[in-house]
Amino acid sequence: MFKKIIISIILILLLGVVFFIFNKNDDNWQDYGNEEYDFTLRYPNGWMVEEELYPIISIHKEGEDPKNTPHLSSILIMPTGLPTGFYGYSDDYILNNEDKINGKSVSIYAYITEEGIEHRWLIDFNEFGEHWNEENYILASTESNLIAKCGNISELDENYNSEEYESCVWEEGERFSGEVNEGDASVIKKIIYSLRFLE
Repeated sequence: MFKKIIISIILILLLGVVFFIFNKNDDNWQDYGNEEYDFTLRYPNGWMVEEELYPIISIHKEGEDPKNTPHLSSILIMPTGLPTGFYGYSDDYILNNEDKINGKSVSIYAYITEEGIEHRWLIDFNEFGEHWNEENYILASTESNLIAKCGNISELDENYNSEEYESCVWEEGERFSGEVNEGDASVIKKIIYSLRFLE
């Protein structure tokens, strides 16, 4: 009997420690809410939300400018798509998953390096809030030093123009190769999966 009590006390203490650790980690995250597009999400300290190109909402690390440096970690949320109709990158994705984010159906297109590591995601909400439309998407990518057949992606300007890129001949199935910041990739997914529509 005494042994069972001791084991119960140890289990309760362990559960308390686990609960404390998870809550402590959540304390390092902040809330962002957007009343116009009726959604909220969470992001960690050291990252920031920018509305400079509103209605595009950008999330990235503080002190970094992914608009002018394409290989940095960032998330672009476009509730109504882009006025230009530009829809992201090439169609050469490797995964096409149907999933749910907080009860809403989404299609997720993951782009994978030659080494088999995800480095970019295109997410379409099939079910969305009242002020989003069918052109909505989220474009996210993680910090990397990926190299394509036509040269290093870091050599491209903010408009993705360069002599190497324009002269590049892409072959079916060709992908970028190099290192990816998998820690940032994990954070990006956690941010995206925290998105919740206000009902």
